Amino acid sequence: MGRKFFIYATADAECTVQEEGIETTHTFPDILAAISFIHRQRCGDEVHIRCFDQFSNIVFETTA
Repeated sequence: MGRKFFIYATADAECTVQEEGIETTHTFPDILAAISFIHRQRCGDEVHIRCFDQFSNIVFETTA
């Protein structure tokens, strides 16, 4: 499986993105901006995205 990204959403829809194995995070105003960022980072690689809500529940998972 390719690169793994995690999106952490807050109650006010703000999202933080972190790539597995990298400590740096990026914050976005909404989920669409977060997903767009991930797709720009993929550089043709397969990516796995797992999104969590503010309670740490998995909201969705996808591989692209």
